[in-house]
Amino acid sequence: MAFSAQTRAATQGAALEQLNLMGSSGYCFVTDGTAVSLLNTQSFSLYYLDPAATSAPALQYAIAPAAKLVSDWVVQANSLGSLGYNYKGAFSVGGVAGDMFVKYATTTDVFIYRGVGISVGSTVDQFLEQLNASGSSGYRWAGPMSIASGGVHIFETKLGSTEKFTYAAEGVASDFSTRMAILNRYGSQGAQSLGIYSIGGKSYEVFETRTGQTGAISYTAEQVAATESTADVQTAVNAQAANGWLYWDTTTVVINQVSQRVRIYSQGETYRVNPTYGVWLP
Repeated sequence: MAFSAQTRAATQGAALEQLNLMGSSGYCFVTDGTAVSLLNTQSFSLYYLDPAATSAPALQYAIAPAAKLVSDWVVQANSLGSLGYNYKGAFSVGGVAGDMFVKYATTTDVFIYRGVGISVGSTVDQFLEQLNASGSSGYRWAGPMSIASGGVHIFETKLGSTEKFTYAAEGVASDFSTRMAILNRYGSQGAQSLGIYSIGGKSYEVFETRTGQTGAISYTAEQVAATESTADVQTAVNAQAANGWLYWDTTTVVINQVSQRVRIYSQGETYRVNPTYGVWLP
C-alpha cells in the first residue's frame, strides 16, 4: 500500500508523535485533509511509502514554534538545518501554530535558510525576478510566510548542492479543464506547479523548474464522491498510485454550474512538492 490515511491528531504533541511513528517506518507526511460523509466530516493525515522500495530510510520530524520576527525564524531554521532538517511548511493543529521540518534519521545533509521581505504590491514580474535571482544562485523558493513582522519569502539551499532553479507564473484559469491543460503544458517542459498564490492582488499558478529534474511531469484529476470516509480516500489514492499517479492536491471547482471537489494527481517529478506542506522528502 502506497498511501496510508491516519486520523488527524488533535494536539501538536500528538501530531509530532504520529509523524515520527510513521516516519520511523519510512512513511513521509504528504498533507492533511477531510473526508465528508452524510454523518460527519473526518480529518485525516495522509502519508506515503514507495511500495517498490526494498527498504525506505527512516524519517524524523520536528515542529518549531511560530516565530514573531524573520530573523528569529531564520536562526531557528538554520539551527534545525544544521542537523539535516528540511523545511516543509507552516503547520497548525489544536490552535497552536508552528513550522514543520523533516530529515532522514541518518544524514549528513545541511540545509541553509534565508528570509527576504516581500514588497507590498509587488507585480508578478517583480515577484519572479526575486525568485529567479535566488534560484540562479542555488536557493530554492520554499514559499511565502506571514509572520508578525510582515510577509517574507523563504529560500533554502542544501550545502554542497549545485542545483539551480527557475520560476514562472501563469494566471489561474477560470475553468478547470484549462487549468489542467496549463499544468500539463508546463509539466511537459519539466516544470512542476507549487500551487496557487496571490501576487499583486491576482491569483497565479507558480511553476518551478530545477536542473535536477529528469523528464516530463504529467497531471490528471478525478471528481471526489459526494460522500466518502477516510477509508474511501485511502482506497481512491492507492488505486491511482497503482497506475503511477501520486496524490498532489484537492481543490473545489465548478463543473456544469455545480461546485465539485476534485483530486489532482501527478507523476514524473524527480523531487515531489505538495502545494500545502512542501517537500515530501528532504
